[in-house]
Amino acid sequence: MCGTCGNLAHDDLDDDIGDIFGTGQMSTEDAARAAEFAKAVSDNTRPAAGPVLYWDTCGSCRGSGNFITYSGRVGGACFKCKGKGQVPFKTSPEKRAADAERKRKNLATKLEAFVTAHADEWAWIATEAPKFDFAKSMFDKLLKDGELTPGQLAAVQKLIAREQARTEAEAAQKEAAPVIEEASLAKIEEAFAAAIARDIARPKLRLDTFMFSPARSGVNAGSIYVKHLTETNRDGEKRYLGKITDGKFLKSWGCTPEEEQRIIAAAMDPLAAATAYGRREGRCSFCGRKLTKSESIDRAIGPICAENLGW
Repeated sequence: MCGTCGNLAHDDLDDDIGDIFGTGQMSTEDAARAAEFAKAVSDNTRPAAGPVLYWDTCGSCRGSGNFITYSGRVGGACFKCKGKGQVPFKTSPEKRAADAERKRKNLATKLEAFVTAHADEWAWIATEAPKFDFAKSMFDKLLKDGELTPGQLAAVQKLIAREQARTEAEAAQKEAAPVIEEASLAKIEEAFAAAIARDIARPKLRLDTFMFSPARSGVNAGSIYVKHLTETNRDGEKRYLGKITDGKFLKSWGCTPEEEQRIIAAAMDPLAAATAYGRREGRCSFCGRKLTKSESIDRAIGPICAENLGW
């Protein structure tokens, strides 16, 4: 309905598209304004352009789209690519390859600088990594970042200094120790051979703070085991220190240098060591019984036991 005269034919709200955009009834100025308005509407409603994506093979499932369990079975769709076998990247494969190469070169440069500046630390880490978890973690850190934090570097240097101090102490103790000649431990082997020849079932000698006993069977038959008299391991057994075979003492990893020298000294002169034990403990070093008779007390070893050992 016309708002002026009330005639339905003159309804000013019933205009067609031609009355609005491009009829002869619209002035040139109005047509220009209408075109400008239409362009503004079109620009404002156009969706914003998203980033260009590059699709490449999923690194988690290697393009299969499936998650593979540790047992080798398919565990469902890959979590990363949602089963598609491909994942989107914002950069092209060429740019990613160039970035990776640049990163590799930077890492190599940093690692080379670390090795040059800390040659001793690098040598220690590379040597100890296969057998020491801390060194392995430092090795992995260098391969990943090409450098260590100040705290990590200080920890490595502290371990190196401790190891050097221990090596120097062992070397000094070794220099001060008496020279052991080839087959110089034959005396204790001869003593046990004499006891076995007299049918002593389980001969033992308590010398210093150690227990000497021959191995009667197995791969070590003929050797003499050495254990600590009082100290035990986690299983409650006497702490094993090594064995004497072919006139030599082969120590275990748990035998200290000081214990090694005392064991060798006792085995070089078992009679003197047995006498010293008897005077100190008041017991026979061979059978372990208390010395009560005057002869036994004077000799610091039972006369029968001494005879069984060929002394």
